[in-house]
Amino acid sequence: MANNIFQELEAKLSKNSVHRVVVPLAANKAVVLAIKEALNKNLIGGAILVGSYNEIKSEVGSICESEKISFIEATSEKEALLKSVEEVKKGNADIIMKGMCQSASLIKAVLDTKNGLE
Repeated sequence: MANNIFQELEAKLSKNSVHRVVVPLAANKAVVLAIKEALNKNLIGGAILVGSYNEIKSEVGSICESEKISFIEATSEKEALLKSVEEVKKGNADIIMKGMCQSASLIKAVLDTKNGLE
């Protein structure tokens, strides 16, 4: 059953691979590997990794090297979340994928009445 759901999702996403993902605090190998797989399968059109560039590179190495992956520097969880939400608001990203940030902080940033998503 679950396998069918993922196959349906892949089929729908691969038809329109212009979606861009933004990841706050992206210094996580599993997250970046998932992004690379989604890029390779044309499930997404690109990704923005938010956080310390040096920390991301240290954690994931050359996995994050792609013309479809960009970086935004952020030095704290709060800054990374604010910048990630801002990228969606600007239209530079369509989906926020949870990185190493706290779930409650991510939800708070998205639902914030002043700076969150509408």
